[in-house]
Amino acid sequence: MSLAFGGRPGSSPGFGIPLVVRYLLEVAASIRDVASVLRRIPVNMSYNLTVVDASGESLTAFVAPDSAPEFSSARAATNHRGTVPEFPERALSLRSVERQRLLMSLLDSDPDPTALTSAFLRPPLRSTEYGRAFGTL
Repeated sequence: MSLAFGGRPGSSPGFGIPLVVRYLLEVAASIRDVASVLRRIPVNMSYNLTVVDASGESLTAFVAPDSAPEFSSARAATNHRGTVPEFPERALSLRSVERQRLLMSLLDSDPDPTALTSAFLRPPLRSTEYGRAFGTL
């Protein structure tokens, strides 16, 4: 499971995403389970989760407060929903579209684990802008 800020500003009452991720990892055995859980659990901020289950099936979920989750077959997500950011200035400041394009290109090339790991350790996929709350963990 991967987790990225979803790009939408604001917050609302709901669960923090670390708790939601932990719950999903404990109770969801399939992509179908993930979608079912996310439909019923409110989250406090906007996030994008990409999940791969044991069968190799994947799902990207776009969750946000006060709205139903949206689901995509995309195999990766950065800091916006879909391919066109709804908050372009924020996406630009986070290099979200650039990083999404790189991820999709990497996935299309069917990289070996070493090449994929190497890409995640270099910009633009790796960010060290912790002072503005934008760092890769």
